[in-house]
This record gives sequence, structure tokens and C-alpha cells, in this order.
Amino acid sequence: MPKIILDILPPSRGHKENPAPKPTPVHLETASAFHAPLIIEAIPLVSLSPKKHRGIFQKGLLTVLLLLVLAGGVTMVGFYDLKKTVDKAVPRVTADFLEASDSLRNFETGKAKSALFSIKMNVDLITDKARQYGISTLATFWSAIVPKLKAVPDTLKNITTLSETALRFAGTLHELRNNSFTWLMHREGRKVRESISALSENLDTMIAAHAGLKNQSLALAYPVGNNFLDVNADLYSTQRFLKAFLGWFSEPRDKRLLVLFQNPSELRPGGGFLGSYADITLDPDGIRDIVVWDVYDPDGQLDVKILPPRELQGITTTWGARDANWFFDFPTSASKVISMLENSKIYREKLTTFDGAIAVNINVFRSILALIGPIELPEYGLVITPDNFLSEIQREVESGEDNKNGEPKRILKVLAPMVFDRLGSLDDTDRQNIFKIFQHHVSEKDIMFYFKDWEFQNFMQQAQVAGDVLPLPLHFKGDYLAVVSANVAGGKSDAFVRQLIKLSTKIDVSGKIDNFLTIERTHDGAKEKDPWYRASNKTYLKVFTPQGSDLSYAKGGDILPLKSVVDYEKKNYLFDTDLRNIEATRKSNEEYDMEMLEESGKTVFGTWVNTKAGTSKMITLQYTNSVKLSMQEKEIPYQFIFERQSGAKTAIDILLDAPEGYIWKETGTANFNYVDENPEGRIQLSLTLLQNPTGEQPPRE
Repeated sequence: MPKIILDILPPSRGHKENPAPKPTPVHLETASAFHAPLIIEAIPLVSLSPKKHRGIFQKGLLTVLLLLVLAGGVTMVGFYDLKKTVDKAVPRVTADFLEASDSLRNFETGKAKSALFSIKMNVDLITDKARQYGISTLATFWSAIVPKLKAVPDTLKNITTLSETALRFAGTLHELRNNSFTWLMHREGRKVRESISALSENLDTMIAAHAGLKNQSLALAYPVGNNFLDVNADLYSTQRFLKAFLGWFSEPRDKRLLVLFQNPSELRPGGGFLGSYADITLDPDGIRDIVVWDVYDPDGQLDVKILPPRELQGITTTWGARDANWFFDFPTSASKVISMLENSKIYREKLTTFDGAIAVNINVFRSILALIGPIELPEYGLVITPDNFLSEIQREVESGEDNKNGEPKRILKVLAPMVFDRLGSLDDTDRQNIFKIFQHHVSEKDIMFYFKDWEFQNFMQQAQVAGDVLPLPLHFKGDYLAVVSANVAGGKSDAFVRQLIKLSTKIDVSGKIDNFLTIERTHDGAKEKDPWYRASNKTYLKVFTPQGSDLSYAKGGDILPLKSVVDYEKKNYLFDTDLRNIEATRKSNEEYDMEMLEESGKTVFGTWVNTKAGTSKMITLQYTNSVKLSMQEKEIPYQFIFERQSGAKTAIDILLDAPEGYIWKETGTANFNYVDENPEGRIQLSLTLLQNPTGEQPPRE
């Protein structure tokens, strides 16, 4: 989080035995619009203490000395008054920065602008007060005696510049947020480029002011915060992204993006089943074309024969784009989808390539329909609403007239352009609401972004919108968990399957981490009239844990005999390198009907689970983390990370038990419980273990 540290020192009272105490620095926090932390290290305004001089000057210098003493007295009064102004302003600025931070995180740029304007008013009040007493001028004059004071005028200037520029930045972002999609749909891409260019210029100014404050803090022997370099890196990362995006968007060539429509009624590791997609063409003026395709069209013209994932070999003869979102790590899945589409004759013969892909689960369309209103489809005799969207679309795809005519996804080709058109015509209020909707779905991984360009993708990962599997640092101390399912011949039953994940972790006095995990899957689709919802939920379940975790017990899963429909080796199928590397680590544990493999830097336990409609199934695992905590420290950091599968209906209940004689700093007790009925895509809990100061066994709630 960005920090502004104001350290205003009162003048000395002239008594060495009773010096004026130094006040505690006040921390004011905010965040940039792109969640890149912004730190302003404001430099202390140093006051002067006139010293007693005893006749060491000659008579000719007496007048100069009196003037200096007088100036020193004025400086003291000025600094005292300035300190009072700062004391009044700090609480207001603190509250405003917190509000600005929350507003920017929620893309509520209007509120952010109001808070930043309030901050600017308070900063202006401080600088006006400094100007009123001529503190900048006096600081320059006195700098010959106290060199540190030379930095004071530039410090005040940089603080003002940063405040004013942040306000302009928020204003431009507000306009871009509210109008960018409309501009793109109406072929007014010039306005998008101008706004991004303005944001980039604002960031240049903010970075320069930030660097200036760092230099001034060094000149005043006032150390900057420990995270200053990290903040600078974030600012530069945001700036690099803006400039790279501006250059990419301004290129005269056509840019192609995929919008992957994923159906969570049939879960795959990367999200819902990929049944259809939109091919969007952009040029410098905006969106030129939107074409919706059934994924089976390009798959039918894919000449390359690739060995499917092992779990799919019993139901398909080859691996295509429809099944390529097989990896929990979305960037890996997206790159596979793009590669397979580009190798299809539909695109290969035209040398068409794609710049990136955006995954959108069907849940997002329900929210959009709730905003834009019902859509009439006269040729189908339907009015599509949030309540019937999934069921009617699914029914038409599975058994409608279009299916009989060999074009089952045609209804989506009709519906999607109408949705895009409505989105491009929203009023100001609804434009703000649509961003709230998108932000909500991004946090739950219903929307994920992938770009081939490394600069773009790196920024998406930093913003936590890429759907990537979080890599654990080399000296990670804590635990990681993800539960990922892949529906294989289980109909559309995931629409009615809910999952409760309960993890009980016990840490012993040696630092060993033992986990007892239960996964309860309940199928509520028994009374549904459509057979694809009543189908048994057949899924291959994977549990992602820290690399090297050791399984000691498992119950509730099955190892199913798999029979391939094709002799892949005899017919010279090609291997996908990423898939083959994962398969090479697979080991079977027949005692527990469980498999072990390595994927995305994690140790994965896998098993088949078959849940019939109207029933529940419980899977139990016990395993030990491969890394022990170091128990020699007074405060022992512990981090727990949970990553949710896109599209899954999942609740979590995490219970962490401290070692005997220890407590969790956050609760003051021996356990920490985290419950979330609808967790975000990534949960990160940063906790601390402490030795119990009483020496007694702490309570366990």
C-alpha cells in the first residue's frame, strides 16, 4: 500500500536535559488505480534553534547577527503554526487516502476523485501556510548553516505535484472506465488512445516526483521506507504496461482476441467446458468485427492429431480446442486453445493469429442480463432472462431445432451480438454498474485474461486477473490448497453440484505441518427435468498441495480402469510437451485408490469421484507438508493460500491449530478458523505464531 509519511518536528525548547520528543510518523495509505502501490515519503520539516553567542563577533557583524536571530524567531513561530496545520490535516488526509484506496480497488473512480480532491485541498493548505511564513525562502537562506534545509522547498513542491497529478490520473481513469467500451464499439478508438496517453504522462510525473522525494529524504538523512524499491518497481511496471498497450493498440494491423465462453455446468480444470467462442477483430479505431463460433467448427478442421489427456482418452479420439482448457493454470490452458485454433484450417490458411484470450464463464452473462434487461429472440419464441438463460440455452443446444440441423450453438451466434450492442449503449449509471459486475466476477475467476505479449501478461498476473497458479517462493513457510475437478462424461451435472472443503491443519512443536482434508460433494439435480442435469457427476478430482507433500491416508475415491478408444501410439499421435511432462510424474497408490503427480510446481493427489443425483460423496485425505517451520524465532510467520477453481460452487472451512505452548497472534488463541461460503479466486492469509506469554496451554475455540 502507498504510504505518505509526514514527520514534522517541533522546534527545540533549548533545554538539553528535557528535549522535545519526536512525534510518531503518521502513515497515510492509498493505492493506484492499477493496484500498484504508491509511496510518498514526505521529508521532515526541520526547525532551527537559535544558539547563544557570547561576544565572539566583531562590532561590525552585530547587525547581521540580530537579523539572523530575528529570522530564526520567525522561523520558529512559522514551524509551530505549520505543525498545528499539519496536525489538523493529517486525520482528514488519512481518511481520504483510505477512501481513495477502497474506491480505486472497487473502480469507484468518482468517489476516488472526491477523496483525492480533499487530499489536494489539505496539501494546498499546508503549502500555503509554508509560503505564508516564507519557510521555503528561509530554509534556502539557512541552508548555508544547516545544509539539510536545502531540500525543504523541493519536498513541498514534489508533495504538491504528486497530489495534483494523482487527482488528474483518477479523473482520466474515471472517463476511460465509463466510456472505453462505448468508444471501442462506436469506432472512436482515438479517444481510448488519448486517455491512455494522458494516464501514461501522469505516471511519468508521479514517478519523477516520487524519485525526487526519495533523494530529498536522503539529503535530510531521513531514510525512506523499506518497500520503496518495490513501490518503484510497481509504478514502472504499470507505466511499461500502459506504454506497451498504447503501442499495441496504435499499430495499424488488425488485432485478434478470443472471448472463450466457458460453461461451468460441465467443469474442466481451466473453468467451464469451452463450447463456443467469439473472435473479435480490433484496429486503431476500435472493434471492427465480432464473430461467434461453435468450437467444434475449427476442431473439425484441425489436421494435427494430438494425444488427449489420459482421463479423456476413453471419450475422444483426439485433443482439440474444446478440451484444451485442461490445466488449472489458465495461461497454460489459454495458450493451448490459441495454438489449436491457429492450427485449424479455418485460421491457418489465412495466416490468422490471436493476440490473447479472455475466458468468460456463463455466470457473467446472468449478471449482465440482470443489468441490460431481457432479450427477445422471436425466431426461437424465447425471451432470455437471468433466470432462464442457462436452462433455455442449454436446452436449445442439446435438443433444439438448430441441433437437429447440425448447428447446435447457433442461438449463441444470434444472442451474443445483441448483448455486445446493449453493452455499448449503456448510460452513465449502468456503465458504472457494469464495472462493479466485472470486478466481482474477476475476483471469483469467472473472467480471466491471457496475452501472448509478456509485458501484458506480467501485468495481468500482478493484478491477479490472469487465473495463474501462484508459484510458492523458495523459502515459503505455510500451506497451499486447491481442489480442481474435471467433468468427464458427467453431463451438465456440475450446475447442481456444490462442494464443501474442510481442512484441519495441526502444527507440532517441531514445526511439522499435518493436514486432514475432507471434500464433500453434493448433487442436487435429482428433480431436474432435463437428463443432462440428472446425470451422475463423474469427475476426476485433483488436490493441489505444496511440492513434496506426503500422502499418508485417503478414502472415498476410485481408480477407474481407462480404455483408450484409439491406439494412439500405433497411429503416430503427437505429444503435447506440457501434458507429457505432467504425465511422466504420475504414480499410482492402489492402497488408497489415489494417484500422485506434479503440476504447476505443486504435488497433486488425484482420484475419480462419481456422485449420483440426490446423493453426497465424501473424499478424505491426510498428508504432511514437506517443509517444516523454523520454531526458533520469537514470531513465526505462517501463510495459508487457497486458490479456487473457476466456475466451481465451493465453500471452505479452514482450521489451523497452533503447536502446544503457542498461540496465533491474530486470535490470541491456539486456533485460527477461516470460513467462506463463496471464496474469491485467491485467498491469502498472513498469520503469526507466538509463544504463549503465560506459559500455559492456550484455549482452543
